[in-house]
Amino acid sequence: MKKLLFLLLPLFAFGQIIVDKEHGKIDIRDFKDEYIKVYIYKTILPASHLLTTTEFKEIVMMAPARNKKRMNVYDGNELISLRYDVDVLNFFSKYGFEYLGTTIKNEGSISIGNNPYEIADTSSSITFRNNNN
Repeated sequence: MKKLLFLLLPLFAFGQIIVDKEHGKIDIRDFKDEYIKVYIYKTILPASHLLTTTEFKEIVMMAPARNKKRMNVYDGNELISLRYDVDVLNFFSKYGFEYLGTTIKNEGSISIGNNPYEIADTSSSITFRNNNN
């Protein structure tokens, strides 16, 4: 019996989970919506994206480059960073979501101190169709 338990143990993984303080563990495969939207913000701060469905409004998906303690998205048992648009696209398409389109919005620019460079503050929203229903 113990051998059977150890053989089944790898099958019990976190799955496709987003850990949220308010809602706990959210499995993206359980979404009932036909369409979902992910807002991607590109700033100098650690990347964070907002996932919106009819049930969940603005669930934060943290994606800092180096700080694993702040990440909250699991792919199987692995904590992952959805840093760039392509990471978000790959993650959701891997689990049955079909890419429908992107809307890009430029919200101005940010100047830092005496730095002559300005960093564009843009956001985009990616719409997916849920093919898991």
